[in-house]
Amino acid sequence: MKFLSVLVLSFFFISANGKTTIVRGSINLKGLEIQLMGFENPYSDNIYLLDSDIVTNDGKFEFSFESEIEAKILILINDQSQELFISPGSILDISLEYKKFDKPDDLGRSGQLNLIGITSDNNLEAQVYSIRNELELIKNRNRNRNGRLSKKYGGELSDYLVKQLQNENQDHIVSLSNSIDFANALSYLKRNKSSSSELLINAFIQNFQPCLTGIKSVSILYTINLQLDFFRNKINKIDYFDFINQSVPNVTSNEIIQEALKLDLITTGFERKWTDQKKADKALSEFIESANSEILKRYAIEFKNLQINSIIGEEVKNFTFSTTDSSKIDLNSFRGSYLLIDFWATWCGPCIKSMKKLPSLKSQLNTELKILCVTEENDVDKIKRFISKHNFNDVLDFAISDQDDEISSYFNKRAIPLYFLIDPNGVIIDKAVTDPEPMILKHLDHQAND
Repeated sequence: MKFLSVLVLSFFFISANGKTTIVRGSINLKGLEIQLMGFENPYSDNIYLLDSDIVTNDGKFEFSFESEIEAKILILINDQSQELFISPGSILDISLEYKKFDKPDDLGRSGQLNLIGITSDNNLEAQVYSIRNELELIKNRNRNRNGRLSKKYGGELSDYLVKQLQNENQDHIVSLSNSIDFANALSYLKRNKSSSSELLINAFIQNFQPCLTGIKSVSILYTINLQLDFFRNKINKIDYFDFINQSVPNVTSNEIIQEALKLDLITTGFERKWTDQKKADKALSEFIESANSEILKRYAIEFKNLQINSIIGEEVKNFTFSTTDSSKIDLNSFRGSYLLIDFWATWCGPCIKSMKKLPSLKSQLNTELKILCVTEENDVDKIKRFISKHNFNDVLDFAISDQDDEISSYFNKRAIPLYFLIDPNGVIIDKAVTDPEPMILKHLDHQAND
């Protein structure tokens, strides 16, 4: 039996210095763990925990974190999340609907999280969220019994967006044009060759700003199609970064959008087995030198800093960890085998999602790979319950970091999940964030095929 719960959140930005943000809400379910995740950079999947709370018996919970600028966050329940963009000083009220399943569905999900309502005390944000709600109503009105959208949907969607662009408030038009909801709607109209697409695209181009939502809109409108074009037609004919330089100017003549699009494509090229990482680093450095937008240049520098790790290529320091049975284990004990160090936590949804794939990935390799999962949590019973629940006992090694400050500094661990691959001689050969599979296959897959 599935059960339904409705979650209401309130985001309060304290005016003193515009920094402290308190997130409060309620849900008609007790004992549920909810996490608030932040992004280190809009061009990176590297996320970190802002705060975590367990819903109390009266259905209440509360978060607190620091924010001075527009922030991209995730509300995370189990393995399901909702992405939000928050302006400093806003009070944001959202309603979420969470359905927990008795057993995982065909996609492996343990539940489903839906955003069903959102309002803000920020006038411009309120207008954008009101438009989001109206766009959802338009979509629901035009669904057939089989769930597909009717032929009338495109026309109604187009008429609504064109009408919104007739608003006399220019700030409203700018906010709308840079919103993700506008980008998603415009993307649908582009795919279906709507006659209004050109007008709406021009509105976006004229009003684009390199804010978080504007950057995401660029990705929605252009990046995916360009990458598909590369994979379908160019991957065996042209280098990926040469492709970026040739294709981006053909998308638009707007230089700021070109820069946002180019940075989005360049960052995608990092840690992909089909790209040359030296060329990726060179392309990013050249972007930083030539970018006219100070905001995009700052994001590029922040992203580059996330990639820097001077310990790659060095022999790993022999750290000692505690195990769940109170014994000790050190990194030298893994010599002779490849070792994946997995920095994780029980509250980290992305960590758990990737960890679940490791046993089958390990079994398909023809070379010996050992996996050490390291957490700074000290609740041994909780960790043991987690290991038992997921049947990891005989497949993965688990350890607790007793000297986390030193380890975090050494591995440059600012967010999790984070992975390092060490060869049989103890040399650190690579690192990855969010998903270690491409990195593992890049170094070990050829041995599996021998």
